Order: sequence, then C-alpha cells, then structure tokens
Amino acid sequence: MSDAHDLRNAVGTILLSAHRLSRLSEALPEEHRALFAPVAARIERAAAGIAAKAGWGPGAGAQGGERRAFSVAVFCRNRGAVLLVRHRRLGTWLPVGGEIEPGETPLDAARRELHEETGLTGRFPPVPGVDGAPPGLIGYEEHAAGAKGLHMNFAFVADVDSRDLAACDEWDGARWVTPEEVGGIECPLNVRQLAAIALRSAG
Repeated sequence: MSDAHDLRNAVGTILLSAHRLSRLSEALPEEHRALFAPVAARIERAAAGIAAKAGWGPGAGAQGGERRAFSVAVFCRNRGAVLLVRHRRLGTWLPVGGEIEPGETPLDAARRELHEETGLTGRFPPVPGVDGAPPGLIGYEEHAAGAKGLHMNFAFVADVDSRDLAACDEWDGARWVTPEEVGGIECPLNVRQLAAIALRSAG
C-alpha cells in the first residue's frame, strides 16, 4: 500500500474522529460543550484543508488532472430488501448517493442525499465495527465516476418506513432487491457486495 494511500486513509480517519468528538460533546453540559465543539470544528477544517490541497476534496484536481471527491452511498432498507436506482448518467444500477459538500460529515451527506434523491428519511442503525464510526457505516471503497473522476466513497445503510419514492433527475428507474436477487443485478461488483452486507446487517 502506498504512502499516499495511507495518508488519504489517515485523513479520512481524522474527519470521522472529529465527527465523533462533536457528537460526544452534545451530551456534555453547555459550559463544557462550548470547549469541545470549537476543537472538533478546527480539526475537521484542518483535515479538510489537507484533503483539498492534496486533491482529495470536492472540486479539487488531483495529480495528473484527475478529479477526486469524497462521496457517500446509501443502501435504503425496507422489509428485507434494499433500494437500487438506475443512474441516468451512468446507465447502471446503484444505491442513492452523491458527493460530500463542504462542511458536511459523511453521515450528514448520507442523510441529505437520501432525502434529496428519494424524499425518504432514514434511521441509520448502529453497526459492529470501530468505536466512533458513524451509525450506519458499512464500508468504504473507491471507484471511477465517469466525468466526475474518482469517488472516495463511504457506504451507509438506512432503514426506511416506506417504498414511496419522490421523483429525482438523478435516476430513471428504481427497484427493491432481496438477498436472492442481489447476485443477478447488473451493477458494479462492489454494489452487490455492499448490498449483501446491508441485508445481512439487518437487526
């Protein structure tokens, strides 16, 4: 594994740690919360600045001109199936999701993208893993996103109460996929793998 790859992963860990510090500070008395919240914000800004200068942030150019951006994918779960949509630009079946906007944590972006692309509000459940990871986080992967360059992608699962979807310009088809159907979907391999993880992690 290259030093650059290690550094990129370290920056991602710092961003998640800053999110955890901010979340934990919410349970403190107000006078203590006022001490911790600015620290978390400074850590997050510093890590985001490193990512942007290195070409890892939204809109930044990477070495050789390749664009790179942090992104999220949300596997909506309802009655034993996960939602996949047919992406209009890429022409393949994918979870809903998109790029992380400046100032957002991955979980913030996951909640926003879920609502923007489906009209749904989800519950992001605790999942086994590293202490401090945001609820619903089931994986991380990197993939080419066509003209948008490289997406460094945080994958989440969210439980939703309805299958009634609001129309969205990002996709032109939707289907709820059961565990038995996951293997036959025409989509990237990592989408099938993450969908299977989302279905297995159902509580």
